[in-house]
Amino acid sequence: MNKLRSGQRVARPESLLFLLEPVYHGAPYVRTGLDLGCEVVVVRRRRGPPNPEPREAETLLVKEIEDSTEVHRALHRRLQATRPRRVGVLPGNEWMVPIAAAVANRMQLPGNPPGAALAARDKLNMRLAFHHAGVPC
Repeated sequence: MNKLRSGQRVARPESLLFLLEPVYHGAPYVRTGLDLGCEVVVVRRRRGPPNPEPREAETLLVKEIEDSTEVHRALHRRLQATRPRRVGVLPGNEWMVPIAAAVANRMQLPGNPPGAALAARDKLNMRLAFHHAGVPC
């Protein structure tokens, strides 16, 4: 695979990366995706202050980023336009981990199981999951 410089776009990218609500580290995530030859689409909420993203990234706005069904619909519509061979969903911050897992699961993409993502974000759920798996905590 030819490595691209940041800011260089692929004519017909085979890989599409959806980055959900990057807050602090959005620019490095976008640049890394571009360097790997991906087309990068930043998904963020309509309301609230805009997040700084590099101009090379497309921005897809959704009304409620916490609603995995709405995010899934928006991503599905976007995928219909390009039909890339590979697709990834990446959380842009820690509270997007369960949403990214639910969306990836619904789209039948590789990713963390939604239950594991929820457990990782909540200590009680994590302890219950460990208990059921026989892991002492």
